[in-house]
Amino acid sequence: MAFTQWTNSLGEKITRLVGPMSGALDDIVIGRAERIRLLTGLCHERPLVRELRRGPRSCLSRCLAISRHGDPLYSSPTNSHQGANMQDKFAVACLQNCAGPDMTQNVESALDLGRNAHRDGADLLCFPEFFTCLDMDDSGLTVGACLESEHPALARLRAFSRELGVWMLLGSLAIRAASGKLRNRSFLLDSTGEIVARYDKIHLFDVDLPNGEVYRESDIFEPGAQAVVAPTPWGLMGLSVCYDLRFAGLYRALAQAGALFLTVPAAFTKTTGEAHWHALLRARAIETGSYVIAPCQFGTHGASVSYGHSLVVDPWGEVVADAGDGPGYVLATVQPSHVTKVRSMIPALRHDRPFSDPTAIAISRASA
Repeated sequence: MAFTQWTNSLGEKITRLVGPMSGALDDIVIGRAERIRLLTGLCHERPLVRELRRGPRSCLSRCLAISRHGDPLYSSPTNSHQGANMQDKFAVACLQNCAGPDMTQNVESALDLGRNAHRDGADLLCFPEFFTCLDMDDSGLTVGACLESEHPALARLRAFSRELGVWMLLGSLAIRAASGKLRNRSFLLDSTGEIVARYDKIHLFDVDLPNGEVYRESDIFEPGAQAVVAPTPWGLMGLSVCYDLRFAGLYRALAQAGALFLTVPAAFTKTTGEAHWHALLRARAIETGSYVIAPCQFGTHGASVSYGHSLVVDPWGEVVADAGDGPGYVLATVQPSHVTKVRSMIPALRHDRPFSDPTAIAISRASA
């Protein structure tokens, strides 16, 4: 069958399964594994397996790419579309600082840590959330917000990346948006200091803790709306920030989009960190079969206290590095092939199934 006839046939088959493109169907998507099998001719028609997001045309485009380059979830990384030149392992450093209101001092202290970690062999330097400026008092939160084009810390950090020739994850900087509010933005820099990816934190920390701590990020921040998977020399990286950690669906989506590594830069509060930090990070690693890289601030920032314990967790859920409490950094070796191995043993990312919305079961008086 000619290639054009083959693609047309597959397009018609998808349309029969999910219906024509329409507004009502834009929010429904065929499950990833079913989509792959269907469009590569590896199986017969399957039922819908998860909520639709893109519709038939996107399904066709996605599966044509997979039919040529392989499935990023389960292929060997060096053989998949992530790149034949992908390195088989790398050293990541989670840097742990305690930022205050002085941005210049914070940046230089953080770069001292980065320089030492790079000297110790780090290929990727990962900084925490708001590592360039963080202070809290009765008047509110100080995070050194600037326009991206005018941010002095961003310019300094890009120059540092270029100087050392090292990849860097800038956990997050406060960026002024056109709306007048701020964005909590994470940056990924390559070894020339170029910005590879930006991610704006989606979930905002609006909570009332039992000890009286109250946080209202939405008072000054606006949420992002786009999940981000970025290319690196070692494979695809899924970006997130701090409170995103409590929303497992985001990390599943990142992993199903091909991410091998999930980053969670944070300034997790000491109260919630002691209770939940390790458990949540290990859960995200186990659920997705991914490495989780989580640099976190420590110490006192005015009225706020951060937990520390920057972690690297492997795809089996083992904590392979923990920075404890205090300034410094931890190094860990990351092996993309370990992701492939774990996902092959427990291929949960392929096993999404459709289900109806939960409904309350009425209890009759007789059964009560």
